[in-house]
Amino acid sequence: MAGINNTQIVLIPKIEKVISCVTSVSYSVVMNGEVGDLFFLSRGLRQGDPISPYLYLICGEGVTPPTHDSLIFGDASINGAMVIKDILEVYVNCSGQEVNFDKSGIFSSSNVDQINREEVSRVLRVNQSLNLDKYLGFPSMVGHSKQKAFKELKEKVLKRVSSWSSRLLSIGGGRKLGKKGLHWCSWKELSVLKEEGGMGFRDLAKFNIALLAKQGWWFMENLSSLLARVLRAKYYNGVNFMEASLGAILSFVWKSIWCTKGFLGSGLKWRIGSGTSVSIWKDYWLPGKAQRSIATERVADLILNKPNHWNRDLIYSTFSVEEADQIISIPIPTTDQNDKVVWFSENSGIYSVKSGYKMLLETSNLSTNAQKIFKQIWSLECPSKIRILIWNL
Repeated sequence: MAGINNTQIVLIPKIEKVISCVTSVSYSVVMNGEVGDLFFLSRGLRQGDPISPYLYLICGEGVTPPTHDSLIFGDASINGAMVIKDILEVYVNCSGQEVNFDKSGIFSSSNVDQINREEVSRVLRVNQSLNLDKYLGFPSMVGHSKQKAFKELKEKVLKRVSSWSSRLLSIGGGRKLGKKGLHWCSWKELSVLKEEGGMGFRDLAKFNIALLAKQGWWFMENLSSLLARVLRAKYYNGVNFMEASLGAILSFVWKSIWCTKGFLGSGLKWRIGSGTSVSIWKDYWLPGKAQRSIATERVADLILNKPNHWNRDLIYSTFSVEEADQIISIPIPTTDQNDKVVWFSENSGIYSVKSGYKMLLETSNLSTNAQKIFKQIWSLECPSKIRILIWNL
């Protein structure tokens, strides 16, 4: 906003007790070049307070949020261009920010004819682009061929790595330099968790799966979000995400997220509420291994009401002793609540990339004592090169 950066400078003489020169201090706020009414502070931030430098930044982010690097989708017609133009004008009038049309561009699909492209470009006064620019070094659009889209990026990485020499890598600097490209041990060994004998580097392929699974979890937990509604309408209308099929005409984003269903399903369990939504044999709700899939009876049939508690006689007469003990140990709410799918690796039941990635890693065969030794090595208070040397031995 205009005028928000104005600064008032006050010179105070350097004496021992400055406060004795100040009887009362009043303040006013300048907004859009206009000075507001005076007011007095009784308590708040003062000069020298470590929080005061952040006050302006917090207000600035709230009042003038940045809108650069934005993609606006619309109909490739004159009416669609006019709607986008009106929206941008409203934003400019409300925020005080100007749209940089010189750095903007219009990209149309191959189905839009040249006449409509030129009309949209004329209305918005923005040049046409044959392809979208890269964002943070990555292509904005992937298309059908991932190899073609990322070929240039792969060549740049290989060119840089090929110029390195293993003779330049020391053991002490191996960890830092290994993050940039080269590694002096097999990558499988380096990507093992530290407490299991590795160096804790992330396996990029598995970490990518953990990140994509986060989006799948988001679709199940936030059904009303715009992205979930759009993808559900196009790919899995009428069913939930875990029952969705891949489809014929699909996008690269949807295919990537859909491929994580198997992994995501392996970590999901039902948290029992009323039990009406959970099948006894089909759904995953017992601790441990998956149940048999032979019937469709509901868990609610095993619960007695007022107050809610397990029907012990029915459970022990239907299941084995081991399975019955597992069922009885599951807590159920005393009042009626809906059943809910949770991620069993987190106490909160909410999926996290960290727990998902840890689940993707192979289980270690190391003993508990060996894991304690590796934990002690990486927790030593010494330079990194010393810890790496001890680990290498």
